[in-house]
Amino acid sequence: MRAPEQRPATEQRAALEQPPAPAQPALTLERVLSALAEVTDPEWPVSIVDMGLVYGVAVEAGTVTLTLTFTATACPCMEMIQDDIRERLLRIPGVRDVAIAVSWDPPWTKDRLSERGRQALRRCGVSV
Repeated sequence: MRAPEQRPATEQRAALEQPPAPAQPALTLERVLSALAEVTDPEWPVSIVDMGLVYGVAVEAGTVTLTLTFTATACPCMEMIQDDIRERLLRIPGVRDVAIAVSWDPPWTKDRLSERGRQALRRCGVSV
């Protein structure tokens, strides 16, 4: 029976001296909200956060649960926005699943716009 091959001591030391893999940043609500701010409404150059479409966000064990609304029940971009949200959130290290619930209560109004959203819409000629 042959003895197992041993690596030279220099290889063993080199393996021990390798820096540890960088730790993944913690999956936080702040990171999720920051990522959501990058998702824009396809009809306007405004993020879904600044549009006031995001009603609630929860992060637990790698799952992001999101409650959002749309500006109208007949919004033609609902599916596209949800796909964009999933695509963006799944790029965050640690996010394994995204659950989206659509809520119409309370209905969206322009009162939900952030100041940044209002300014962006005004630049497009929309009175808000």
